[in-house]
Amino acid sequence: MSMEEIALRMDDVGASSKEFEQYSNFGPGNLLFLKRMRPFRAWAKYRELDDKDWSQILSMLERKGARLTVAITACWVEFDGTLVPFPDKFAGEAGAIRQGVRAGLLEIANHGLTHCVVEGGLFRPRALEGNRRFHREFWPWIDPEKQLEHMMRSQEILRSYFGVDVTTFVPPGNVFTDTTIDAAEKAGIRTINCKTRECLSGGLRVMSDDSVAAFHDRDIAVNGPAFLERIIAGRKAGFVFVRDLR
Repeated sequence: MSMEEIALRMDDVGASSKEFEQYSNFGPGNLLFLKRMRPFRAWAKYRELDDKDWSQILSMLERKGARLTVAITACWVEFDGTLVPFPDKFAGEAGAIRQGVRAGLLEIANHGLTHCVVEGGLFRPRALEGNRRFHREFWPWIDPEKQLEHMMRSQEILRSYFGVDVTTFVPPGNVFTDTTIDAAEKAGIRTINCKTRECLSGGLRVMSDDSVAAFHDRDIAVNGPAFLERIIAGRKAGFVFVRDLR
């Protein structure tokens, strides 16, 4: 009997949602600055990983014989709405990830261009309520041309820097539509993976998380690389990239 295969997937690398997605799970906690303070805050703020974090992650993957799919948001959104490509904003981190790709330890997945709705400054924190809704990129009410533009532009940024075809798409916040699927297929995506139901759409596979151990870069930023080591140690399975799951 062959060993069960599972994919490890880290989301939100390069996403400015770690800075601007500010909300609380408690109603009163969304008032003013409370949403940024413990125990009220549910997400931001937290730091971006750096090259030292990735050095430890890559050493661990090699030592454990594991592989990791890294879902990268291609542009960081500044407060004024300026988009900064991931390799420019986080050069050290991007370089370390590229080394991991070349070593065969990492798969690059597309996690959107912005992870959020930039138009109208909707991504920015709000005084009297949370803004989580606007930190998903591919809502049904987003224009199809805009969705295609974001998909194409993010693909180009990731392909150009990492020097590989990017065939896996991880929708920010698990939000996508048939319009998104069409845009993804046009951009060269072959697998969409998130918390969803399995299906086939033309030449594209929509894959659930049933065989994926998904987590966020926040888990590493808060708990250290040992968080990933615990996930690996707790799985009796062969580790493959998302794109290679059958």
